[in-house]
Amino acid sequence: MDVSIGRKMVYVLGQFGMVLCAYGAGKLFLSFYVPNGSPIFPVYISQGYIAGLFTAAGLIVALMRLVDLVAGPLVGWISDRRPGRDGRRTHFMTVAAVPLALFSALVFLPPTRNALALNAVAVAVVGILFYASLSLYAVPYLALIPELGRRSRDRVFISASLASVTALASLLGNRVYTIMDYAVTRLGLGPLASFRLVIAGFAVVGGIAMLAPALVLGGRDGSGEGDAEGEGAADSGHDADVREPFSSSLSAVLSDRHFRAYLFSDAMFRVAAACVVTGFSWYVTVLLSLPRRSADLFLILVFFSNLALYFPVCVAARRLGKRKVLFIAFLLMIAALACAAFAGMYSVSATVQGMMLSFAVSVPYAVFSVLPNAVVADLSVASERKTGTGRAGAYFGVHQFVMRSGELVAGIIVPVFLSMRAVSGHEATPSSSSLRATIVVAACFLAVGFLSLFGYREKEVTAVLEGES
Repeated sequence: MDVSIGRKMVYVLGQFGMVLCAYGAGKLFLSFYVPNGSPIFPVYISQGYIAGLFTAAGLIVALMRLVDLVAGPLVGWISDRRPGRDGRRTHFMTVAAVPLALFSALVFLPPTRNALALNAVAVAVVGILFYASLSLYAVPYLALIPELGRRSRDRVFISASLASVTALASLLGNRVYTIMDYAVTRLGLGPLASFRLVIAGFAVVGGIAMLAPALVLGGRDGSGEGDAEGEGAADSGHDADVREPFSSSLSAVLSDRHFRAYLFSDAMFRVAAACVVTGFSWYVTVLLSLPRRSADLFLILVFFSNLALYFPVCVAARRLGKRKVLFIAFLLMIAALACAAFAGMYSVSATVQGMMLSFAVSVPYAVFSVLPNAVVADLSVASERKTGTGRAGAYFGVHQFVMRSGELVAGIIVPVFLSMRAVSGHEATPSSSSLRATIVVAACFLAVGFLSLFGYREKEVTAVLEGES
């Protein structure tokens, strides 16, 4: 029996809450702790350099990202090993939801005003606990997709729904300063108190949203009832206890040649996409010679175009297959970057160039927002049907590791090129040649990812899945 649409929508709430709670720690941490002379927030941790290279805030971020990077596969393996009779995935979601919401607010509440070293240690501990809680919730949460989506098309729909609420939660999170200004003018609060009030509000709303699927879907995860007619797990393997060690689980997942090929392909896209996002504002202001405000407008265009394309991508995947749509996304992104490499050299106005390129990249971004979770879910179900062992947690944990690694690689590569600066007036900006080089490098990563995707043979995976009811 299929899981009802109502239960699927409750499940999607968890993603909304998770993204909303994660927005502050993920996007606003450096703005809060590295004020750069801004009078909005006090200085809570040292702003100087450690060993002439690192800042306290930078080291804290590195520690948090390291925990985020390595926790995924471990949490996935642990959730696979939990007996399925009392909620293999929802147990971890229930345990992690409240701490995740709490730490998302506490990370902006250092203990003192003057002891900068103590603050740094306290913030680092809370930040590490936040990212550990995030993985403890996120990986088992995503591992529910194969259990809630009994058929491949259901899994694509769930994945598209997750992408949609991710965008909406990010949009709300991006309004933090607007809501903060409202609190300042209407409630008479100071900027610091207003910011913390907004973050606390996000934590409360996010915590409730994360608890909803954990409680409603609890018991037997996908069904919530665990009836004898089979509304529970997507396959019998979901109820089988998994006792293999971590190394064996990781080896089994990585030995899946379809998953391995897709994983590498996905990683290459993540690196390229992160390169483009990191350099986007510079592309607009330096290559197109447009004001910074134009870059913000183009990002809004990318965001809403991306959001509008989620369910058309769903339809395309059902008609053409996920693999073909992924190939199309790679080709469109490569073509867009090939054109972007010559941005500012066309006879068309710079504004039109920016709009066209923004829309062009939004299509592949939409594809890689919707399909990856569905592909990983398909591969985990196919593996379970072949081996009789459910490793959905390990599949999604490894996928999370690869996604984070791709972003990390881009974060290392792009600053190297941006450091090649050309002085323009009184402001040092990256040279146009270095910016064009980042675009070429991103396109090269995409080309490698495109070739790797040939190793993911969707027809062979579908042949294993074709017995789905």
